[in-house]
Amino acid sequence: AAASTALVTITNDYPQERSRGKVIGVSSLMTNCGLVLVTLGLAQLPAALVGGGFGAVEAGRVTFLVAAAVCVLSAVIFRFGLRGGTPASDVEQPGLWTLLGSGFRAARNPRIALSYATSFGGRANNVIRGVFLPLWAMQAGTEMGLDPGAAMARFGLVFFGIIAIGMVWGPTFGFLMDRINRVTAVALAASLGTVGHLSMALMDSPLDVSAFPLLVLLTLGSPTPLMASLGLLGQEAPGRQRGTMFGMSGLMGAVGILLFTKAGGALFDAVGPAGPFIMMGLVQAVMLVAAIAVRVTAAGPQINQINS
Repeated sequence: AAASTALVTITNDYPQERSRGKVIGVSSLMTNCGLVLVTLGLAQLPAALVGGGFGAVEAGRVTFLVAAAVCVLSAVIFRFGLRGGTPASDVEQPGLWTLLGSGFRAARNPRIALSYATSFGGRANNVIRGVFLPLWAMQAGTEMGLDPGAAMARFGLVFFGIIAIGMVWGPTFGFLMDRINRVTAVALAASLGTVGHLSMALMDSPLDVSAFPLLVLLTLGSPTPLMASLGLLGQEAPGRQRGTMFGMSGLMGAVGILLFTKAGGALFDAVGPAGPFIMMGLVQAVMLVAAIAVRVTAAGPQINQINS
């Protein structure tokens, strides 16, 4: 949680306003690259160690130590490679209690409130996709007579296909965010999220080739609400209070993850594998209505004002 908050804060501290979306898009690309590297590298380490004579417990410990070493190395690089402090200002830094309260008070700004709400509904998208798509694949594989390992191996091909599309889509949407009003970007992201998640109601099995176009729609709609939320919050948050507000955004997202993951599990059992995705599609539809309302009543600066 701390690393996530620090990352999105730095991502919004460094760029100029006119290039904020591009930096967020590249950050999304790097996140997907990290996911692939962990899947192909670190996740394979325990099995390799066990094959080399380590016990299962020792292999797990070594894997965690390697992950910790990577984190320490990254921290050293960040410490000496990034400029310290908050964005330049001669104004006295607010006190701790002022900062803690600023995250709540900032919600009086309708655009910041929209960003918080979008984080609440948007951060769970990736978790729902990551948890329930593999579970759906295993269930579908069982119905096809495949064991769980074979089902996941078959789904792995689909997984890397949609990850590759996500790598291209992240920077593309980031570039688009810098071309349109940031509230409009949230509305566009929510509409993609609505369509992508609700389209899962049309899918019989994630292992079918015919399901790939629907999974592409899900890939386009799943990460974009959070990206748009971060771009809007970065535009609106004062530099000295940006970390606090992104922490509040992360808190809203964490609450959403807890609630929607719990509800998604119940729907998976009661309604079917598409249940969690339909739920998130309806959540994104609510966010779309909220974004349209804010766009009409409090749109904020237009793109020509940002780029001037």
